[in-house]
Amino acid sequence: HDSKVIVESRKICLNEFIPSPALAQIFLSAYLAEQGRIHGYSVEYEHKCGDLREKVEKTVIQEILPNHLAMPLQSTMPKDDLIQFCKVLVQDADITHQSNPLNIFIWDTNLFQSETQEQISMMERLLPIINENLYYASIQSRFFKSALTAGYGVLKDRDSRSEPMAVGRATVYIPCLDLDCNDFAVVPYMHFLMHIPLSVHTVDIVVSKQCMVNNPGCENYAHDFASTLRQFSPNTSIEVISANPSSPDIIARLLEAEHVLCAPGFGMQCLFPSLARKYGRITLFDLDKEQVGESASSFVTRIPPNFLSHVNPPISLFNVAYFSSFQGHLEAVTSFSQRPPAKHSGDCRYFRGRFGTWSQDMVYADHAQYRAALRHYSGEADQFFRRKVHQGQYGEMKFRPPTTYRWDELRYETCGFTQITQKGVCDLMESLSARRIFIIGDSMNLQLAQSLWMWLTNDKFGDSPTARNTLNPNFKAKLLCPVYGEYILQFIRNDELLENEMPVSIDEEKSNCNTYCFKWTDEYKADPRRTILIFNAGAHINEEKQFQAAIDRFINTFDSFQRPQDIVLLRTLVPGHQACDRPGLKPFINFEEYKIDAEARDPDPNEGVYSWGKFQSYNDYAIMALDRRRFATKETPQALMEVMDVYPMTVLRPDGHISDEYRASTLLETDCLHYTLPGPIDWWAHMFFSHLLDIATAENFLALPQKQRQ
Repeated sequence: HDSKVIVESRKICLNEFIPSPALAQIFLSAYLAEQGRIHGYSVEYEHKCGDLREKVEKTVIQEILPNHLAMPLQSTMPKDDLIQFCKVLVQDADITHQSNPLNIFIWDTNLFQSETQEQISMMERLLPIINENLYYASIQSRFFKSALTAGYGVLKDRDSRSEPMAVGRATVYIPCLDLDCNDFAVVPYMHFLMHIPLSVHTVDIVVSKQCMVNNPGCENYAHDFASTLRQFSPNTSIEVISANPSSPDIIARLLEAEHVLCAPGFGMQCLFPSLARKYGRITLFDLDKEQVGESASSFVTRIPPNFLSHVNPPISLFNVAYFSSFQGHLEAVTSFSQRPPAKHSGDCRYFRGRFGTWSQDMVYADHAQYRAALRHYSGEADQFFRRKVHQGQYGEMKFRPPTTYRWDELRYETCGFTQITQKGVCDLMESLSARRIFIIGDSMNLQLAQSLWMWLTNDKFGDSPTARNTLNPNFKAKLLCPVYGEYILQFIRNDELLENEMPVSIDEEKSNCNTYCFKWTDEYKADPRRTILIFNAGAHINEEKQFQAAIDRFINTFDSFQRPQDIVLLRTLVPGHQACDRPGLKPFINFEEYKIDAEARDPDPNEGVYSWGKFQSYNDYAIMALDRRRFATKETPQALMEVMDVYPMTVLRPDGHISDEYRASTLLETDCLHYTLPGPIDWWAHMFFSHLLDIATAENFLALPQKQRQ
C-alpha cells in the first residue's frame, strides 16, 4: 500500500517520429493511475517529459503536456475491468520483453478489428482526455501564439470555443509510410484540391522532415503540389513546412486549422489530432487496396464511426500510389500526382476554368456571333460594331476582338468546356428531369440570362413572348425541345436577395433596396418541378455584413422551401478592370499579370460604387457558407448547392467591357464592370452547361449498381 509515483521513460517522452504510440501510453497511463486512485490503489503517474531537457527548446508534443493531465469527469471504470485490462497489458509486456513497450496499447493496423473490443472500449474512455490535453498543448505552441498575432483567431476559453481558432486556414499533412521513411503515399493533387474550400486563405503543406531528407521525390511532390495549389487558388497564401511528426507546432496546426487533410502514414500521425479536434473538418485518405493489398491498408477504415462523429464526410477513401523506393520513380510519381479526374466522376466541375488560358480562335469567333439582335444595353456595342463593319470602317475585321477568344484547359485537358447548344440543353434537361432554369441576382446575372437566351432561342432579346416594360429586366419564356417538350428560362432582378413591400420599378427609378429587389419566392415556389437555380448578390452591396446577411438569408429562405430535388449554383463575383477603354486590350496570360495591371492603375471612380475591392472577401464568405451547409447535420434531405466559380478565368479578361474601345456611341458613362454581349460572359453560359453535364454524369453514375461503377 506504499504510494508509488511512476515517471515516463525517456524513450516515450522524446519520441520524435511516431507520436501516436507515445501519446497513447501517456494518456492511458494517466487514466489507469486515476482509476486506480478511485479504487484505492496508491499509484500516481507523472510523465514529467518536460523536465528531461530543461535548458533545451521543447521540440516534441510530449514535452509540453502538463505533468498532471486534465481528467474530465466521466464514469468510473469497474474495478474488475480495470484489473483485467492491466493484466493483459502486463502479459503483453512479458511476451514482448519490453519494460516500457511502445505497443502498450497495440497501436497498429489491427487496433480497430473486432478482436480488440477491449481496446476500443478503452479508447472511448480516453477521448475526452485526449481532447482536453492536446488542446492545452497546442495553446503552448509557437504556432498558436504567432497565429493570434497574425489575426487568425481570438483566444477563447477552451470550454467556450465554438469553432477552430484558424478559420480560413487549411493544413495538408504528408507523413512517411514506414519508420525509416523509405516510402510515402502519393495522393493525386486533385483530391487535395477538391477538399480545400476556395474560401481558404492560408494553406500549410506539412511534410515529415525524414521524408524530405530521405526521398528526393517527397520534396518534389510537396513543392509541385504547392505550385499547383497557387494556380488553383492564386489569392491563397501557401507555405511548405518540414518538421518532425511530434513537433508541437505541427500538432497545433493539425488541431487548429479549420480544414485538415491527412495522407496515409506510418504510426497514424493524424490519429490523435483527428480524435482531439472539436470543430472544423478533417479529410483522411487511405491506401488503395487494389494497388497495395489488404495488408497495407491504414487505420482509417477500421475506426468506429462514433470516434470521428465530427468528421464530415466520416471517411474519405481515395487511390494513392505506394512505392518501395522513389529512386528512379520520380516520373511515375509526377504522372500519378497530376492525373485528371475520371470522366464518370463529374469532378471536372471543381477544376474547370482555373488551370488554363485564353486563346484566339476565329473558328470559335464565327460560331460565337449571335444570330439575332440583343436589343439591350449589353448588346449596343455589338450592333454599333456591325454597322461599322457593314460600312467598311474596320477593313478585314469581321468580329469584335473580345468575341474571338476561347478558354483552353492546360493541366486537366479532359476537363475542357462543352459549348452550350439548344440540343445539348434539351438533352441535359431530360437527363436531369428538370423543367426550369431560374436566375436571380444582379445586372451581371441578367447578362448571364441574356447570354443563355441568345444561345438557346432564335428570338431577338427585347421581343420576349412575355410583355414587359422597356427597362424591366425580368422575363419568363417557354423553350421547346423536339423530344422532351417545354422547359422554362426565367430571370428576376434582385440585387440583395431580399423582399419587401416597397414599390420597385426600373422605368420609374424606384428602388426598394440599394437598387432593385423584385419579389421572387412566390414565383419560384409556384412550380414544383425540378429547377436549376443560379443566384448571386454583391455588386450593389458596400458592407461585408450586409453581404453576409444576404447570403445567409438566401440559404435559409431556399432551404425553407424543402425542394431537395433542385440544383442551386452560386455564381461568384468578378471585379471590373480599371481603364478598360485602353486600345488594344487582350486577355491576360495569367493571374499575376492581372494583379500587376490592377496595382499599376489609378483607382476607377466606379470601383468604390461597386466595392470591387471587396468582391474576393464576398466570394470567400459565400463559398464558406455553402461549404458549411454541405457538411452540416441534416434532419431532412437538401438540394445540391454548389459554386460556379467564374472569377479565375474572367479576371483575365480586361477586354470586352461596355466601355472598351468598341463602345457604342450612345454610351455616356464609363462602365468597366459589365461586359458587352457576345463576349466573355458567354463563357459563363458554357461553364453553366458544362457544370450541369458533370452533375448529370455523377448522378447517372451513382445510380448504377455498385458492381457496375468501374
